[in-house]
Amino acid sequence: MKAILLLGLKGTGKSVVANYLSNKYKLPIHKLGKKIRDLLSLEGKVVTEEKINERGKYLKENLESHSIGELYLEEIKRLDKKKIVVVDSPRDIFDIKFYEGLFQTYSVGVFTEKEGRYDRLLKRKREGDALTIEGIIKEDKNQASNEAVNFMLCDYLLLNQEGKEKEFYEDIEKIFKKIKDY
Repeated sequence: MKAILLLGLKGTGKSVVANYLSNKYKLPIHKLGKKIRDLLSLEGKVVTEEKINERGKYLKENLESHSIGELYLEEIKRLDKKKIVVVDSPRDIFDIKFYEGLFQTYSVGVFTEKEGRYDRLLKRKREGDALTIEGIIKEDKNQASNEAVNFMLCDYLLLNQEGKEKEFYEDIEKIFKKIKDY
């Protein structure tokens, strides 16, 4: 089995890539951050970045693998062995190692310009996201050390530029074809 690990800061387009591949090729998506948000919502808790981080830390400390991916284990066991899984936002090396232990993995770094990313984050108004540029910058600083290491591990890099959506999707296709045919 293969897994595509989408790495990058919030708002770079990782979910766009995941949803595109899922819709076009009927691939399952493991959205690690969404899994935490859903758990908090089910418990009736207000979803904030702080609560997401606290719950993620708690889960990682208490799951055997120290990976949020472990919450998808039952689904993974039922997967067709020829299926490719898309993992949206492994948060750290434990998440990456978890998937590497179960799949042949391919890391894809998704990058975009800062200003466009800020605009997307402020417009999407996702529960738990920062609502100001100052808040986004603060979150970036907290996430940056993990992302720097993750980018060094990338097999492929996608550049998501404003006004160049056609090229972005063409690049997604090229990378997917390489991974599928590998």
